[in-house]
Amino acid sequence: MFIERVVSMSGRYGLNNKDAVTIEKITVLKDIVNTISGKDKIIKIIKNILDLIRVSLLTLTEKYRLSEALRDSILKRKLAYLIRNPILVLKYFILNLNLKNEKRLAFISSNLSLFRYILRFGSLPFQVPYFITIFKSLVKDNSLGNVRKIVCNQHFLSKAIEVYYTVCDELDLLYKLKFYSNATVYNKIVYHESLSWQLDIMLSLKNNFIQLKELKKQIVENEVELRIRTQAVELANGLPKRNHIKASGASNLIELENKVNGLCEQLKLTKLEMYKLIFDCLANTTDLFGIKTPRGTYNTLSLISGVLGFIKIWKTTENKLRLMRKKD
Repeated sequence: MFIERVVSMSGRYGLNNKDAVTIEKITVLKDIVNTISGKDKIIKIIKNILDLIRVSLLTLTEKYRLSEALRDSILKRKLAYLIRNPILVLKYFILNLNLKNEKRLAFISSNLSLFRYILRFGSLPFQVPYFITIFKSLVKDNSLGNVRKIVCNQHFLSKAIEVYYTVCDELDLLYKLKFYSNATVYNKIVYHESLSWQLDIMLSLKNNFIQLKELKKQIVENEVELRIRTQAVELANGLPKRNHIKASGASNLIELENKVNGLCEQLKLTKLEMYKLIFDCLANTTDLFGIKTPRGTYNTLSLISGVLGFIKIWKTTENKLRLMRKKD
């Protein structure tokens, strides 16, 4: 609603930016691929697409599965079956091909997942210094007031959840790389990894909801100011010998419109992030609570989340490149 009203108002006031910089799509994609988060988003989308194809192949194979005896019989007497029942032979070969492709896709998907873990690995040493500083501060002054001031706030909570998730994520990778093999320990780590991610998602949703409300408020305030200033400029246009007022007013209007457009862009990105987090939450909930869902549900939710995340990073990268080109 806010965005459409601002765009409509910009057209009426004749303040659209004629010097908009065009960024080539290949340039944006290249910049995204050169970042770790960009690689992660692309791999996430590819992996979930492959998993959904694999699910479809498995469903098809199970639906038209042939008995073991019949498959052995077809294998031994291919020619006889080809003459008597060519459709059955064709079905046999298609099902075999599906099984082989499913195994290939499972192997590729597993390696893509491993690659995503490797991309995220290594951030823990950079998170520890914050907690060392907190510990030193608490040693110097362990009064209840100081503890509340340092620990009982959202920043500390956010950092604690981040470390909690990172530890579980990196231990998960170490298991996949065969650094340890205790399945019981690994199952507990997987559970805590899901739990920590869920906590991170909920906190991020709360922060994004607050940011969304704040942005809407700022857009309304600036929109009202833009209307008032526009009316003032229109009145100045009717006054003789007031060219300096007209020029100053028009300049202020363009600056204010750019500010509104920037806020609208932030609003779009915040909404995208919220939608992405909602789908992440839905996908992770099925894992965390062991909810039985139709095959492919997790991959579908995760794919939607990945696409939304990619759209966000695309828009952010495009805006960054546009700003850099304007400065040049």
